[in-house]
Amino acid sequence: MRRIHCLTGALLALAWAAPLVAQQPTGTIRGRITDNSTQQPIAGVTIAVGTRNTVTRGDG
Repeated sequence: MRRIHCLTGALLALAWAAPLVAQQPTGTIRGRITDNSTQQPIAGVTIAVGTRNTVTRGDG
């Protein structure tokens, strides 16, 4: 009986966790990278979030 409870618990945990792994990240992050002292935009800064990255343009 204990084995059935352990198996049931493991299956429920797997069923609960599977949708979390399957979800694709969506959304947009917007902003401007500026120099702290001059407040001017900085071009060429690499921004990384997880495995995705981008580089700022001339307007920061």
